[in-house]
Amino acid sequence: MTGKMKASVRRRLESKGWIVGGVEEFLGLTAEEEAQIELRLKLAEGLKTRRKRRGLSLTALAESLKSSQFATWHPSLRGADRAI
Repeated sequence: MTGKMKASVRRRLESKGWIVGGVEEFLGLTAEEEAQIELRLKLAEGLKTRRKRRGLSLTALAESLKSSQFATWHPSLRGADRAI
């Protein structure tokens, strides 16, 4: 989950007292938690791609899943924890 930062930017920030690190360090995530987040992001992106390819709106997808539009957009509300 770490992104790339130019070394010059990193040095400048660190010289001003900033601590530079990744989100996993900031949130104190374990390797398993980080992997689960990455998996969820990939699944969500795949679902979005397939939905758009089929020309479905979020509302239409939600109706086909017998769910709310928000729950479709936010899979954890549909019990994704149990599904993953």
